[in-house]
Amino acid sequence: MDTRAANGTRFEIHKEKGEAYFSTGAFEQAIVEWKKALEIRADAGMKARIDEARKRLSDRAVTDQVARGDKMCADRLYREAIKAWTEALEPLADADPRRADVWKKIETARRREKVRRAVLWGALCVPLAAVLATAGNFFMRTSESDRLKEARDAFQRAIRLEQEGNLEDAAKEYAVVVAKYDDTEFSGQAKDRIQAIKSYGRKTSSALKDAEEFLKAKHFDQAIVEFQKVIDDPQHKETDVARAAEKGIRKARFFKEAKRGEDLLADGKPEAALAAFRAANALAAEAGEPAIDTKELEAKLETKDDADSAVAFANGQWALWKGDLARAQELFAETLAKDPDHEWAPRLRALAQKGLPEGMIFVPGGEFVMGGADARYPDEAPPHVVDVDPFLMDEREVTNARYAAFVAATGHAPPLHWGGTAPPSGLEEFPVVNVTWEDARDYAAWAGNRQAGPARRLPTEAEWEKAARWPAPEEVDRDELIAKKAAWDAMEAEIEKRIALLPSMDQGTAAPLDLPNSWPWGGVWDADRCVSGDHPERVGTVSQGKGPMGCLDMAGNVWEWTADWYKAYHPKVDCKYFGEKFRVVRGGSWKSEPEDMRTANRSSYQPLTPMDDLGFRCAQDVPK
Repeated sequence: MDTRAANGTRFEIHKEKGEAYFSTGAFEQAIVEWKKALEIRADAGMKARIDEARKRLSDRAVTDQVARGDKMCADRLYREAIKAWTEALEPLADADPRRADVWKKIETARRREKVRRAVLWGALCVPLAAVLATAGNFFMRTSESDRLKEARDAFQRAIRLEQEGNLEDAAKEYAVVVAKYDDTEFSGQAKDRIQAIKSYGRKTSSALKDAEEFLKAKHFDQAIVEFQKVIDDPQHKETDVARAAEKGIRKARFFKEAKRGEDLLADGKPEAALAAFRAANALAAEAGEPAIDTKELEAKLETKDDADSAVAFANGQWALWKGDLARAQELFAETLAKDPDHEWAPRLRALAQKGLPEGMIFVPGGEFVMGGADARYPDEAPPHVVDVDPFLMDEREVTNARYAAFVAATGHAPPLHWGGTAPPSGLEEFPVVNVTWEDARDYAAWAGNRQAGPARRLPTEAEWEKAARWPAPEEVDRDELIAKKAAWDAMEAEIEKRIALLPSMDQGTAAPLDLPNSWPWGGVWDADRCVSGDHPERVGTVSQGKGPMGCLDMAGNVWEWTADWYKAYHPKVDCKYFGEKFRVVRGGSWKSEPEDMRTANRSSYQPLTPMDDLGFRCAQDVPK
């Protein structure tokens, strides 16, 4: 049977197994089988079945979570129930009728929790316990008169109102007991409760008022002390009074920092004033106050040296990437002269002096946008800003020859298909395959230990995507750097706006983001720029398909292990396969479809899974 026929048979097997699992409700297993089928051949119908299985899983998860909340509510664990129901709401669309039902449950639980908390009020706990004990003993009597029953019922109504925090109505109900049932034992107890409510109200009002007066007078430290007294009073525990005092403390701290900034600015200390304003702004949201606008002050403090340092550092990274090591050293020295505390300038200057390790490419650090906005690939969403440190990346995938040296030096087990400690003849410069994630990790550690400097390692997902996708550095002047920053800030703002809309945003209809390079060479698929077809090729064979940074074979040839677990980019993007179960692989292979070779595409394998189209390349930290 030829390869295509075999693949067709494998495709049908996985397809039928998936349908069998689906029919029995084993949706997770069905998805696994269908994904295996899609690795063999693209099929729109199969993708639709996967989407249906994922929806069934999501519906089941919602149902289970709602039932969990119902059980907790029945056990009077109202907070836990509210948490469970809130989690059940997250995957539901706004139009889903189940949202209204769950929200009703949440509101009911909140009311019941309020009642439960009310009985914990410090000053009320003991009197209420005594009253309830007395009432309980009274209720055990078998020969109660109708009048006593009425008194009991009225007293119980008052107790419930007090427990719910409705002190005004509770006092009125206690007054009815005193006036109408003065000849019963409940009358005296009701009088005690009326007095307790009045005392509680006076004390609460006085304590809060004192603290708020200090806040108005701008005596912020004393205001904080008084608010804290309210919080520390046991009778206010877990009440609206305590929460009001906590908010008062946050306001006092905000205004204290804002006043300190104003004083420092008046004293001619703008740098210290800016630090105080920033400290105030860190408290603004919790205090419920608008942030202080510091843009004008920041602009005044921005110096010429800061701008010159940024330009020198950017051009230093460009020179290092170009291989002009002497020029890179000069520019990093200039960076340090303008900004002695620059984190990366001394390390990159030392790297330029020492030179790059053989076979590795320098990748500049900085922010870039990772992920994609195509609704067909939810695990790539949302596009988000990632800041990576400068790093080194292998120009090529690790070959059989390099891996054979590792096997010979360490005694590590070779890939099973070799049939010995040496690769098949003629395949020495082909990418090594049938290696697990742990095999790749061990090789990287060995490769780094052979030379001075940091050990090599597997690249992170973010490092791999930046090297595969984002444009190489350019030499810039100050105006160009400012323009680039403005364009970047605009893109970052748009990305943050879209993330805020999750999970309701329709990525399919949103205006596309201007993200570069769907494939390493550009935005248009070109089969001649990658290794695809019936078999892999020697590494670096297709030089015209290299990525912007200069790395070869980042589309096709073999999938490449990365360091990361297969996890979501954002908490609101969920998948049963996320977690510490699978490691991310990138780049596609010789037998992949074009969509799997995209620079944003994510796939995953279990760490101990060897595959005949799965290899790796190494990365390395910049030495200190």
